[in-house]
Amino acid sequence: MKSQFKRTAKKRLKNYILVMVMTGIMGGIYFTFPGTNIWQSQRATRVKVERVVDGDTLVVQYQGEEERVRFIGIDAPEIGEVGADEATEFVSKVIDSAEGYVYLVASGNNRDGFGRLRRYVYLENPEKSERMSLNEMMIDVGHAVLWE
Repeated sequence: MKSQFKRTAKKRLKNYILVMVMTGIMGGIYFTFPGTNIWQSQRATRVKVERVVDGDTLVVQYQGEEERVRFIGIDAPEIGEVGADEATEFVSKVIDSAEGYVYLVASGNNRDGFGRLRRYVYLENPEKSERMSLNEMMIDVGHAVLWE
């Protein structure tokens, strides 16, 4: 049963990537902040991902330090909960496909109660000069829920 769930998760990842590619080819919409061009400003910071902790937390190199980053606005299953392995695997594969780099955008409180940086996490889309929201991707594929 577990291998069937893994196959289903892999199929969802492949389907999601296919949809994103087809959307790009057909001139679709990629996730960006409406009304702002954060990519031309200092607000978006490109960082190297050192490891994926779970579906909503990363460890990155940020300003010369290793930092934990908590995705803003989503909640993914915690380690040991149902769906946690699949959420973590999805984030890992997506980040691997981006060669291990993501863009972080701050909003609101800089850190959470555990001292983690709070950030929106984006991937580069080389076909457009925009980025795709990993936060939104996690919700779209069912690995996370909205969280405030």
